[in-house]
Amino acid sequence: MQYSTIKFQDFLQINGISSYFLHKSIKEKIAAFNHKIALLATAKEDDKVKTNIVNELQQTDLEILKNIKKHLIARILKTAENDIEIVRLLKRTRWTIDIHYNELKAMGLQSDLFWNTTIFGKLKLVRIEDYSTSYYIVPIAKRLHIKKLLASIKTTGKPIVEFLSK
Repeated sequence: MQYSTIKFQDFLQINGISSYFLHKSIKEKIAAFNHKIALLATAKEDDKVKTNIVNELQQTDLEILKNIKKHLIARILKTAENDIEIVRLLKRTRWTIDIHYNELKAMGLQSDLFWNTTIFGKLKLVRIEDYSTSYYIVPIAKRLHIKKLLASIKTTGKPIVEFLSK
């Protein structure tokens, strides 16, 4: 039994965020998480021990992901004064993929978000699916290749962002 998908690492890799800029407490939790993965690799074939470690890893993984997002939201809240600055700071921190509606509202976004695209200065928030509340930040000149993006989410579980060429 192994722990295969590490959600916080996927979030950091998809968005291109370096763990170097994270808070010290988050780095310590990541180190403890890596230690638990090493314990899982060295654990004997006892199913109870391995399932306990896997359950701990799942809880810790989600906790680290929540802490990373809270840290990024707090950094944006500290400096942003309006909606355009919020989107610009999200772009600067490289959190441009899979931003949920409630996270945008927690950052202080006051504009109503349209069902498809909302423009803020030179950037736009694009909602990929009709029934999802996940948004992506894209420069205005770029257009997402929606069909390939949805296909990559369905096949790999991760969005692979491609842009239409003009």
